[in-house]
Amino acid sequence: MDEFVVEVQEDIRREQALKFWRSYGKYIITLVVLLIVGTGGFLYWQEHQLTKQQEDALLYEQALSDQDPKLKASALKTLSTSASPGYRALALFEEAEHSGNPAAAYRALAGDKKLEPALKELASLKAILKDVGHAPAEALLNEVQLLVRNTGPWREQAFEIQAILLMETGRIDEAKRVFENLKASKVAPEGVRARASAMLDSLSK
Repeated sequence: MDEFVVEVQEDIRREQALKFWRSYGKYIITLVVLLIVGTGGFLYWQEHQLTKQQEDALLYEQALSDQDPKLKASALKTLSTSASPGYRALALFEEAEHSGNPAAAYRALAGDKKLEPALKELASLKAILKDVGHAPAEALLNEVQLLVRNTGPWREQAFEIQAILLMETGRIDEAKRVFENLKASKVAPEGVRARASAMLDSLSK
């Protein structure tokens, strides 16, 4: 079960990177266009913005590679309070992941009014994942139920976690139905469909 949860987390990280680009890619493209067509003071301002983004990128890279926990925490704190929206979000998620209580930190992020709805949903999903196997499954099922009712970009992953929790509570038939729906889904990511198929094979033995 732990290996399955880890695989789900890895799949979510990949999906997170894609959705991050979908959310912020237009801003990056706009930046490039404005740098090309802009002149005078506007071009100077735009160049300043680009410099700030480059600084944020370097600081984020430093935070990820730094082996000193204090320096890493300091860099992430700087990004989470003064960086551009995209790097602020990345820093906040990284802070939550390496905090003393990741589940609580992700739940706090889910209530951050400055984050986009999709990122708040992702924070909720990560909080639930962190508690799988540790917190009461019934309580987590109530949490994930709010996510599967939404039409956000993480709905299929939420269904996957719901099926895991149903298994944990002994409701195998319900879990199978969820996995069957995921396996047949045309919108679920390939990794989700593949794991759903594997779980169905496992549950059928």
